[in-house]
Amino acid sequence: MHPSSSLAFVSLLAAAASAQNSTTECTKGLKMFVSRGTNETLGSGSDLGLGATGKLVKDIARRIDDSDYEGIPYPASMWEPSYFHSVANGTRMVRERMTAYAKACPDSKMAWFGYSQVTSFSLSPHISTVV
Repeated sequence: MHPSSSLAFVSLLAAAASAQNSTTECTKGLKMFVSRGTNETLGSGSDLGLGATGKLVKDIARRIDDSDYEGIPYPASMWEPSYFHSVANGTRMVRERMTAYAKACPDSKMAWFGYSQVTSFSLSPHISTVV
């Protein structure tokens, strides 16, 4: 990874982390976590990290009262950073967000959406301990 790419990615993660509330709001409906596919754009605002799966998740949120969704802003790249670093980062980020939510909202329902690189996350023993 080029130093400028590394710096940009670290800055992105810091911005995403600071944008999240320090307190977790539990939903009565369904809390959905979304990981976009390889090389999909990160997006911004309420579309941050949703990718193509965002349309499905937004539709579900409209149909299930008091539901919410959250995009996971992992790299989703093949080369910068490498696929394996991207999968490792994404796996860690999904695990951290879902674990934090499960601890803060033990009676809530959760779902995780994604495709492409995300299938590698689901094979990780670090994810299966949460899901």
